[in-house]
Amino acid sequence: HWLRPQERRPDLGYFWLHTLFGRVVKEDAAAKALWSRAPKVTGEYSVPGPHRFVPYEDILVQPPEADLKDLIEGENGEPIYKMTIHDVKYDKSGRDVLLDRSGSAFPGSAHDSAYSYILRRTLAQAAKALQSIDAPAEAKAWQPSPAELEAHREAYRH
Repeated sequence: HWLRPQERRPDLGYFWLHTLFGRVVKEDAAAKALWSRAPKVTGEYSVPGPHRFVPYEDILVQPPEADLKDLIEGENGEPIYKMTIHDVKYDKSGRDVLLDRSGSAFPGSAHDSAYSYILRRTLAQAAKALQSIDAPAEAKAWQPSPAELEAHREAYRH
């Protein structure tokens, strides 16, 4: 798909990634075999799976409860969670608040929220996991500079 010039590529719409993945799994026997062995999880809201934290504005803006911490820290959580960018977002002005869809601040501190806890802990877990894999030493030793961290925060504040 991406090897074609733009004017010759079909518009796959908003779910382009899903469409391309479906084509690969349908057309490539090895991909189909691998995908058939992958565990299947529900996309249903508020149940174990990637949408467990829906409704986001009720769960992610509050301080993390013990069961949420257990999911993130333990072995029983899902391998991936959908983190909202529409219903809960950081304040671009830098205040320590989370904002709702309309831009109004939720009560409480962004730093103390489950949202921030999940982001901080998964980043720390990824850094630890990187140390345990067979990767080049320069990849394992890499740490962002304070300026890079601030640029990253600015770019991804919602």
